[in-house]
Amino acid sequence: MSLKKVAALAILGLFAFATVGCNLFAKKAATVNGTPIYQSAVDKQMNRITKQHKTAEQEAAFKKQKAQIQKQIVDLLVDEEIYNQEGAKLNIKVTDAQVEKEVTATVKRFPSQKDFDKALSDAGMTMQDLRDFTKNRMITDAVNKKVVGTITVSAKEVKDYYDKNTAQFKDPEKIKVSHILYPGDAAGLAKAQEAITKLNNGADFAELAKAESTDPSTKANGGDLGFVQKGVMAAEFETAAFALAVGEWTQAPVKTQFGYHVIKVFDKTPEKQKTFEESKSSIEQMLKSQKESAKIKTWLDGVKKKAKIVKY
Repeated sequence: MSLKKVAALAILGLFAFATVGCNLFAKKAATVNGTPIYQSAVDKQMNRITKQHKTAEQEAAFKKQKAQIQKQIVDLLVDEEIYNQEGAKLNIKVTDAQVEKEVTATVKRFPSQKDFDKALSDAGMTMQDLRDFTKNRMITDAVNKKVVGTITVSAKEVKDYYDKNTAQFKDPEKIKVSHILYPGDAAGLAKAQEAITKLNNGADFAELAKAESTDPSTKANGGDLGFVQKGVMAAEFETAAFALAVGEWTQAPVKTQFGYHVIKVFDKTPEKQKTFEESKSSIEQMLKSQKESAKIKTWLDGVKKKAKIVKY
């Protein structure tokens, strides 16, 4: 054997020892049936969450809950490893090609590559992180599908639920509303008051909104907010808007945290009780989902009880 080959083998041996050594001495957060979950994996998730808390208030809240969040991350990583081990027992295999197909579908859900890249960056993730996440999710979904099997919901269960929970199946009162937004300072107030005068003198609301509104999300479509129900808008806006009759606009600017609003109501739909026929499909799906979740939880609790899980 040449000296070059001996030297090369020695280098490879040192590299292998260094790699194994790193794993031997790396801090563990937990083990699942002897398989380690390293603290570095927990730290990576923590760093990802830290990046998402950008304001001082968010950072302060995160620091208060840091220990609890870290514990939750360890619990999630333990569950992930349980699923990987159970998936192997069930001979579930997820190929790289399958993962890439899912990742490509995820990217295509965004308006552009730039939007996707920003979302990925904001989440503190790399493409490889997304691939790993996608693969683990696919394994989890496949295991859950086998665990759940066939779930049935009887017609009686659906009807009984509807009869006992009719209040859940009401369409609330809604109004079709538009607004023109002005800055929240004295100049904005004066402009809002002037806009009301223009409307009272016959100006078109939508055209005025297109010309003067400072709300970038509704300006182009004439201030249209669509149909809204109570509990969605700012309280001051909601009180003023729901007090208007169809075709009316506010006769005084309405102040909210966003500025001064001039509000007009274009249509109203009263509260309506949904019939059983209208509700039964959603009830059946909800009850089915509840049964699936309960079955998965019972299974996962049982597997974890039998597993040897050590948390450090």
